[in-house]
Amino acid sequence: GVFSINNNIYIVGGILKNFALSNANETYDILTGTWSQKASMPANRSRFGYFTIGEKGYVVGGILDNGEITNSVISYDPTTNSWTTKSNLPIKMITDAVSDGTYGYVFGGVDENENIVPNGYIYNSTSDTWETTTNKPIPTRGHALINVGNDIYLIGGIDALEETVSNVEVYNITTKTFSNKARITTPRSYLGLFEKAGKIYAVGGLDKNWYSLNVNEKFDIEKNEWETDIPMNYARSSLNIAQVGSK
Repeated sequence: GVFSINNNIYIVGGILKNFALSNANETYDILTGTWSQKASMPANRSRFGYFTIGEKGYVVGGILDNGEITNSVISYDPTTNSWTTKSNLPIKMITDAVSDGTYGYVFGGVDENENIVPNGYIYNSTSDTWETTTNKPIPTRGHALINVGNDIYLIGGIDALEETVSNVEVYNITTKTFSNKARITTPRSYLGLFEKAGKIYAVGGLDKNWYSLNVNEKFDIEKNEWETDIPMNYARSSLNIAQVGSK
């Protein structure tokens, strides 16, 4: 998982090259161009959702060392370099998450029985509580989420039939309703997203045959159109993106 807080990028947890899970917390200082070690997560964890609210990073659900799918939620505070346990997700999930800067949002994923689920939840960091919201219309795993203005875009993923999809679903934060936008040109899962100047860039991911991609396609929000952009130098999937300013 990746957090961008002030001028630092925090990379936490994940799977090592020997397939062991990690609880590491490594930080890249953008101003000095240096890496440092920070307080590790309390337990090794992978495939979790993550988001930032204020100057704290949150880790949501995922898989632990024993293979258990968890609903635990923890928060990292760079000021104290410490982790704090928060209120659990309502169900145990491998999930994806995003924040609008005030609340955290979870949509879809895989439950403890390895079923793809549509569940939608909102996290209030002030009261440390979760509330149920509108379910994702098409349950998927491996989709990507990004917040732009008053909307959350959910792009791609794998559905309950194990088909890689090109869906673009948009959740409106005010009305708590979903709408559909133009489908992404290349169906894929486990992709990365970032936004710049009114365009959402969808990079990398896995195609329907589970091959990693170097594809870069951008979505014009105003025009509701996709077009191809400069591909990445290398094919990548399950990538995490930290956006700092315009980069």
